Amino acid sequence: MDEQVILPHCWNTQDTFLPDKKHYQGYGSYKRILRLEKHFFPSDTRWILHAEGFYGTGDVWIDGTKIGRVDGQYLGFDLDLNDCVRPEQSHLLAIRLDNRYHRGVLPGHRMPDFILYGGLVGGLWLIREPDLCLQKPTLQITCSDPLATVPQLDLACQVFNRLSRPAKVQLHYLLRDDSQQIVQTGETTLGLLPSGQSFSWEDSLRIEHPRLWELDDPHLYDIQISLHEENALVDRITQRYGLRSSEFKKGQGFFLNGQRLLLRGCNRHESIPGLGSALPPDTHRMDAEVIKRSGFNLVRLSHYPQSRFFMDACDEMGLLVYSEVASWKSVRRGSWLRAACRQMETMIRRDRNRPSVILWGMGNEARSRKAYQVLQSLIKDLDPTRPTTYAEHNLTKGNRARTLRIPDLLSVNYDIRHLDEALQGSRAGCVLISELANFPHAARGELELELVQVSWFEEYLRHILHEPGVAGYALWLFADYATERKNRNYRFSGVVDAWRVPKMSADWHAAISRRDAFLKLHGDWEIRDDPAPRSSFIFTNCERVDLFRDETLYRSLESPVPFFHQIPFEPVDLVAKGMKFGEIVESRLVPFDKARQVSLRAKLSAFDVVAPKTITLDLFVVDSKGRHVPTFKGSAQVQIEGPVRCNTCSEGGVFPLAGGIGRTFLICTGDSGTIRIRGHSEGLLSDEITVQI
Repeated sequence: MDEQVILPHCWNTQDTFLPDKKHYQGYGSYKRILRLEKHFFPSDTRWILHAEGFYGTGDVWIDGTKIGRVDGQYLGFDLDLNDCVRPEQSHLLAIRLDNRYHRGVLPGHRMPDFILYGGLVGGLWLIREPDLCLQKPTLQITCSDPLATVPQLDLACQVFNRLSRPAKVQLHYLLRDDSQQIVQTGETTLGLLPSGQSFSWEDSLRIEHPRLWELDDPHLYDIQISLHEENALVDRITQRYGLRSSEFKKGQGFFLNGQRLLLRGCNRHESIPGLGSALPPDTHRMDAEVIKRSGFNLVRLSHYPQSRFFMDACDEMGLLVYSEVASWKSVRRGSWLRAACRQMETMIRRDRNRPSVILWGMGNEARSRKAYQVLQSLIKDLDPTRPTTYAEHNLTKGNRARTLRIPDLLSVNYDIRHLDEALQGSRAGCVLISELANFPHAARGELELELVQVSWFEEYLRHILHEPGVAGYALWLFADYATERKNRNYRFSGVVDAWRVPKMSADWHAAISRRDAFLKLHGDWEIRDDPAPRSSFIFTNCERVDLFRDETLYRSLESPVPFFHQIPFEPVDLVAKGMKFGEIVESRLVPFDKARQVSLRAKLSAFDVVAPKTITLDLFVVDSKGRHVPTFKGSAQVQIEGPVRCNTCSEGGVFPLAGGIGRTFLICTGDSGTIRIRGHSEGLLSDEITVQI
């Protein structure tokens, strides 16, 4: 079947997140006519075909001639097109991808606990590169003492000369702060660089009046390096950099900028229903924002490298990152290890200058002494500044395989009964609980199951947070996800659902973690003939909370504010007002009657990112007075007209409703115009809105 698509694109958008359906694994092909005008071909430059990350392998053709075999390795590929394309000529670019399981393609597992999505899920780019160029993957920025009064940055990069002649080159660099003020400049003359050779350049600069990269103030510097030949600019790269120190200390845990920090994390899969893993840039930023808002300061990228757009957001928003190669019970030697070394090197070269990254992960729930020794050595050659780890879920097997003490830090999945053994086995003298409290049944809108998930989280944390050698944890999971392992299809393990609508556990975690004032009420406030007191739940970190029935004070609560309450119902708003450090916050339960109609709300992403832009479309079920009905469960359908694509995980624009809310995402085509949206659910009045793009 031929269809026109917009990149990023995934071909598994409507065969995942659904019961009794297997996602397609096989071949998929893309083609496009390329025509580059003559002015795009200045002398001494070349065109590079650059793909962002995806799973699987592929073949690339130009005009019927195969020019490359590629492995997406979740990080992408680069192919030189200079010998294949000519100015003012039309060329047919064709790419055939394959998302079937291959033993030597990471993660190298036939059916891991996530979907092996197919397609150009990261997009495709044409990049023009000069023949005399800076090689950005070789750029390395280090600082031996970020906490010094005047810290010194050490810069290293390679210059490559593809020209047919020697080149006399100079390097200029400058450092800007986050207000784009120039902080420091410098230059170096490299002299005559022979044709066909590269030169390794090193220099340093000092920062007067430095500002650190902190979680609440993630200050970023821009380091710009320019390459000149005979005083003419020929190439330039810019790298953002955050000045910070990070360290795991024996028996004490994790320290950021010299201060102990409890790592409060979650694991993240890179997928959304209707989009598969082809997430537009602003949805990556949305994820980082939701994670941060839920009180997390760490995200583990489980279990594969993830989009640079998400990494950018972590740098900018102050989120720490535990990155790992694609692995799921699949660490071994041979072709797997060769692929892991390629992926690890590409990942480190892409991300080693990011302040957010604090750990390199070598594998998940599998062990090979030889593989981990090779990966450990490779990582230390590429980036000696960050510790290594792997996630072990069976300490007995890890001891037997003699792998526990290979990484700098041991991470543990679930096996918290043997913390003493884990602490002794970790060379860092502390451990990270890298997966914790997997309760896969917490479907959003199912109040009792959401409460069970909260109780699981509380119970697990109670067992580990007393131990100073526990550097922190990463809950399983950030968002619900699709899987076909053991025919489970859909796992409700997230603190948000698969569309990123929060559950009760997200508010619970925000209440125990955030430093600013937080307050959220949950409970049953339905209007019905039932005089019994209603169960209500307060998640807060406030010093004091006052409960009001409408405007009348009902009860005052002092810290620690109890979580569970039985409150007699009255058909008025139940309002909670809290205070912390002088900041006042409020939450309320609004009484609601029977469901009568749907109400549409559309929000165009405010993030300033590359196309395509995203519209988040929420459908609320409301009563006759427009009040949200959180007990409604069913499905909804939308019809869309205008310059957007509607992305739902089933055909016909249908998506589920839970807790009286349903969500889908509209992807803008890039054209201007009016979008008309009509939404309805069986038995309810419909709603219609317009959005101007």
